[in-house]
Amino acid sequence: MLCTYTVPVRNSKGKTVALMGADVSLNWLSSVINARQIYPNSYNIVLSRDGLILVGPNESYILNRTIQDVTAHATDTTVHHINKQMMSGQSGHEKIKGIDGKKKIVFYAPIDGTTGWSMSVVCNERDIFADMRRTGAYMMVLSLFGLALLSFIVYRTAKSARSLREAYADKEAKIGRASCRERVKIS
Repeated sequence: MLCTYTVPVRNSKGKTVALMGADVSLNWLSSVINARQIYPNSYNIVLSRDGLILVGPNESYILNRTIQDVTAHATDTTVHHINKQMMSGQSGHEKIKGIDGKKKIVFYAPIDGTTGWSMSVVCNERDIFADMRRTGAYMMVLSLFGLALLSFIVYRTAKSARSLREAYADKEAKIGRASCRERVKIS
């Protein structure tokens, strides 16, 4: 499967004197675009201006299906909005509920104004926020540990203060008894 891209070559007067073109293998393009995924479950889609799938996770759709056909039965209407935005050359990001029921975030933008192609990256929301959730869990564990340590310190301080009070009271009692004996001797 090839895609041919041509541009006119013009002379100094602006007259078209030739066409320069390149054939790009869509299998090669797909492997280059999908060679490195942002997140483990993310995937990329490239659409023509008419919505024809040029690159996608399902190779049988390439040049055989449009994004409208593939998403026709989507229950989340945001998907249809994204399709229209991509085909009109807009960029943005939206949250959707995937066919698998998982929350996803779709980032999309035009590739080049002259081709009319658009690219989207679809990522599971869990993958995007996994590090943040993990950090939150660590913070919770550290907070609980800090609270336990603080409780232990307060407990030990209170116990030491009680022991100090008891020792002081005993000393006062001994001093009081000794003072009382001194008074009895004097009288």
